[in-house]
Amino acid sequence: MLRARRRIVCLFAAAMVSQAAQITADPLPPPSADAGKAAKPASLPAAAGTPAGQARSTITVRIEGLRHDRGTIYVALYDNKRAFDEKKGQLVGAQVRSRNRGALAVFDNVVPGKYAVAFFHDENGNGKLDTNLLGIPTEGFGFSKDAMGKLGPPTFAAAALSIPAGPVSVVMHAKYFETLRNTSAGPTSTGTNNSADAKGRTSPGAGATTVRPMTR
Repeated sequence: MLRARRRIVCLFAAAMVSQAAQITADPLPPPSADAGKAAKPASLPAAAGTPAGQARSTITVRIEGLRHDRGTIYVALYDNKRAFDEKKGQLVGAQVRSRNRGALAVFDNVVPGKYAVAFFHDENGNGKLDTNLLGIPTEGFGFSKDAMGKLGPPTFAAAALSIPAGPVSVVMHAKYFETLRNTSAGPTSTGTNNSADAKGRTSPGAGATTVRPMTR
C-alpha cells in the first residue's frame, strides 16, 4: 500500500515539475522597496483578428499563503487547453516578489475569455521548482480555482476562469506537499476551500479562487 502511494505521489510530483518547467518570464529588475507590490503589468500584444476597439481586461493575480518572502514567484497565464494540458507554452508569464507572504502579478491588454493561471515559488532563485530525492516538490505552487488533479496538474477545464472585460482580481493560494507519511490526502493549501462568484458570494468546496471585477 505504501509503495503504491509513493508511486502515485512521485507520478504527481513529476507532472507538477513538468508543468512548472514551462513557466517562464522576463528577468526581474533588482530588488527594491516596492518588492511585493504589483510589478509592471505583463502586457499582451493585440491578437490577430481582434477588433481594435474591443474591450480588454486587466487581470490582477493575488497569491496568498506563501511560507516566506525569499525568492521569486513565476506566474503564467494560459488561454487554451493544448497549451495548459499538453505543456505547449504559456500565453504570457511574469516574475514577481513577495511581501508579507503574498504577491501580485498583473496581466494587461487581455481579451475577455477563458484563462487559467499557474505559479510556483522559486524560493532559492535557481529558476525551477525544486524537489526532494523522491521527486516531490519542496517549494510552493498553485493553480487558478485552487484546482488540483488526481495524478498531476489539473486540466485546463478544471482551472479555467471566465474573465470579463475591465479590471479583474483573481485570488490564489499557495500549496505545499507535506512529508510522505501525510500525502494520502495530496498537497495541502494554506487557503480556505471556498469559491466566490463575480459578486463575491461564496460557496464551500469548489476551490478558493476569487474572480471579482475591480472598482476603479
